[in-house]
Amino acid sequence: MSACMDNASNNDTLVRHLKRLAPTFNGTKARLRCLAHIMNLIAKAFMSLFSPPPKRTPRNNSEQSDDTLNQELEPDPTGEVDAAKLDHDLDVVKGVLVDAIRIMKDRGVTVSDEEIRSARRIMFKVAGLARRVHDSAELNNIFREMVDRDPSLHGDARALTRRVATRWNTDRAALNSHIHFRDPVQLLTSHPKHDLKKYALDDDQWDLASELNNVLEVFQEPTDRFSQAEVPLIHQVIPELLTLKARLEDICANTPQQKIHSITQVAAQAALLVYEKYLGAIEECDIYVISVVMCPDRKLQWFADRGYDTKGIRAQAVQRFKERYALKAKNNDNDTNSLLDKGRGNIWTQSHSSSATASTYRTNNDCIEAYFNSPCISSDIIAQHGGMLGYWHHELKRRPAVAQMALDYLTAPATSVDAERAFSGGRLTINHLQHQMSVQTFQAQMAIGAWFGTPLLPDISYATRIIEKHM
Repeated sequence: MSACMDNASNNDTLVRHLKRLAPTFNGTKARLRCLAHIMNLIAKAFMSLFSPPPKRTPRNNSEQSDDTLNQELEPDPTGEVDAAKLDHDLDVVKGVLVDAIRIMKDRGVTVSDEEIRSARRIMFKVAGLARRVHDSAELNNIFREMVDRDPSLHGDARALTRRVATRWNTDRAALNSHIHFRDPVQLLTSHPKHDLKKYALDDDQWDLASELNNVLEVFQEPTDRFSQAEVPLIHQVIPELLTLKARLEDICANTPQQKIHSITQVAAQAALLVYEKYLGAIEECDIYVISVVMCPDRKLQWFADRGYDTKGIRAQAVQRFKERYALKAKNNDNDTNSLLDKGRGNIWTQSHSSSATASTYRTNNDCIEAYFNSPCISSDIIAQHGGMLGYWHHELKRRPAVAQMALDYLTAPATSVDAERAFSGGRLTINHLQHQMSVQTFQAQMAIGAWFGTPLLPDISYATRIIEKHM
């Protein structure tokens, strides 16, 4: 049905070969991009104007000017940063940033080199102070005492939240904490005894930091989605990413006509360029849009409300139904009619049949057109069935073809990594503690693990028989 992969170009080659090997596989149209990786890049592009550029891997020493700034950022706690992935991400972010500055300049929104340098020191100062306070027992105690003495501070929090350079979901938490403790932070950084003046934000930086903290809330919804333990599904993530895109467009164009810094608008444009790079032609992949319209509380109305061309989306869904599910619907209809025909030999039962209405209803109901023509249902009804998948499992008896199509599309995964890797640059292959294991063995291990418990490999007895056959 589909294959969810990261954005490496060799995966484009893979799906083309898969189509040759398995003609029922729809090639690039069935290739899903890892939305966790795309979300990671979108956030990194936005934050690239407010934090020092990460260091490249040791083999490339072309960018060492920001080493001092990067030393203040927390390393990835796993200690596992995939060098190739990091360099790829840096190249993407660097490219869109240059383009974003140029595009916004053409629109009359400009930022100076000095503004960029000042903005990029915000997260350096925020992260640096949190690290210094955390690493020093003396500073930690002094800071806690300042917090306890401040009557305006409420809650249990008494420490600055730390930021990890490779984990974009820690940016807002660290920034929000810094702003929350503004008075103790200013007291601490202004005291000459502590030698923390280099971490003090000036008035302009405090103003920009406050704006940034508010703007970063637009990333919260997809951040929460990827933070869950279970793998998110396409139909859950796509609406949130499209909503994020719309909100970034509002920031970029300052649609609400609010006072906003030019550099924040440029950051939003950089994030949008990443979105367009990977998801710009979202309608080209059937699964993205069909998974949304197969949500009975959204259907085509969700796209119509957001200005999309629903005719094209509807045509895609109808075409896929005809190709894969219409025969199933026809067979189900024939089975129903054959049962009804048994009672039609008696003249007294041929008219006024109570079953005729039900048969007609069922036949018309189990088609994609009937599904689209019916109104959206309440989300509360879906919740009563245990969620979207529970609802469609219940519908399998009433309209099996439409329900099966819905289940096929709604179960498509949105990411090829787990929650731990969604926010970091962790290794993509063998763990550094695993020795004497080839990449091929590791790939086979991962494949078997992914297949286990599915129709491909229902239980351990299948694996046992395969091993016995080849021994």
